[in-house]
Amino acid sequence: MWVEMVYTEGFLTQKWRQFCAHFGLPERPTILVVGLERTGLSVCSFLSQFDCFLLVTDKNDSPSLRQKLQSLSRANIRSELGRHRAEMFNQADCIVVSPGVPLSLEYFNGPRRRGIPIINDIELSYHFCSCSMVGITGSNGKTTVSDLTGRILAKRTAGCTVAGNIGLPVLDMVPFDQSAEHALVLELSSFQLESVIRFRPLIGVLLNLTPDHLDRYACVEDYYRAKMRLFLNQTEQEWAVLNHDDQNVRAWAEHIKARKVWFSLSEPQEYGIWLRDDTLMSSIDGPAQALFSLDRLQLIGLHNRLNVLAATGVGLLLGVGPEHIARTIEHYQGLAHRFEKVAVFQERVFINDSKATNIGAVEAALRGHTHGIQLILGGRNKGGDFGDLKTQIAAKVEALYLIGEASSEIETMLRDVCPMHLCDSLGAAVWKAYRESRPGQTILLSPGCASFDMFHNYEHRGDTFKEIVRQLIESERHRVQDFSL
Repeated sequence: MWVEMVYTEGFLTQKWRQFCAHFGLPERPTILVVGLERTGLSVCSFLSQFDCFLLVTDKNDSPSLRQKLQSLSRANIRSELGRHRAEMFNQADCIVVSPGVPLSLEYFNGPRRRGIPIINDIELSYHFCSCSMVGITGSNGKTTVSDLTGRILAKRTAGCTVAGNIGLPVLDMVPFDQSAEHALVLELSSFQLESVIRFRPLIGVLLNLTPDHLDRYACVEDYYRAKMRLFLNQTEQEWAVLNHDDQNVRAWAEHIKARKVWFSLSEPQEYGIWLRDDTLMSSIDGPAQALFSLDRLQLIGLHNRLNVLAATGVGLLLGVGPEHIARTIEHYQGLAHRFEKVAVFQERVFINDSKATNIGAVEAALRGHTHGIQLILGGRNKGGDFGDLKTQIAAKVEALYLIGEASSEIETMLRDVCPMHLCDSLGAAVWKAYRESRPGQTILLSPGCASFDMFHNYEHRGDTFKEIVRQLIESERHRVQDFSL
């Protein structure tokens, strides 16, 4: 839902002057927007209302992009599509980069040497927004926690807006003239956090740290460092909500200056929240007390219990009562493609976890099962080492069904761990897994890879899986009926 802008021209003009002063920009700066699509176009639309020269560049070119550029209200935007040129980068007083554009591009070297600020829409929004910002990051679970947190905070008097990596550009969503009581929940990827400079959320949430995007980062430490930029400017006046059960989070949290609020599935916390059996316990507001039970939780999987704890922690810190949090959680069914129960047929459970695009996500999906998994893996590898899954797979997986570009690579990494089948399509994998399965087992799509080798995106992959399962069930029911006749 789009939020109506309620700011005034005077308010934004004042914020614009403060923004320019923060970065030492001239009175009428030249700002270069790198990368268009949704984020870049949002940035252009926002900046076009201020007194600045706008340059835009994108290595891609298409009639759609040109049409979107023409739709912007400002006529004097100079654009370069189909390539980047150093000349445009050298003219800029400030660069606003889209998250899909790697900062390792050689074109950034000159501006970086000259001290030109290279920021993104998250940083830009911070300088114009008066809301209480909640930043949520982690290798897995960001979207679920952002969505659930937004629902928990939505009933507060001042309301809540959710934006960021969840698919809603922040500059399109934020009511900039709202008071600090209004909550702005931001799902933040490592790509978005790379180019924040002064951004300082009231609450930063770190869900987990597992290797990912090693096709973009030179090493896993660089990826983790990007994630930790969420807490870069926080002080003891802000909060950091952290997963105590993740050893990488504990290790990297040592340098966080904010007040730490830990959450755990089992271990009591001096300042935080945890589970005692199915009961959510909290020591945030004083001595440990039982808040509510999770016995009616609709989300499945241990990783989703951690997600619930994280969202609850934010709600409690921002003054939402336990009763409202409990009601919101009880009715929350989760988002598509994230450990989504698709069907139960012939005592087999079909689960769509297409959003699991890295090794950590697959590990989280397996953690909630004891055995009997028919697991579909594969796609385009992002540099992950599937060998890290050997122990979990050996203990819980009956057979692997490998698809996509990485199928042979995964087969090599997991050789002799369990039976493996190379399948030439997702449909072949689902049918094979069904025929090999037994009653009581789970057929799980948790690919651990990007989808772009075979599908438009992970949503397309997940929707295809669900349609294949639907057709399989319909076909099997007809086959049984025909046989009985």
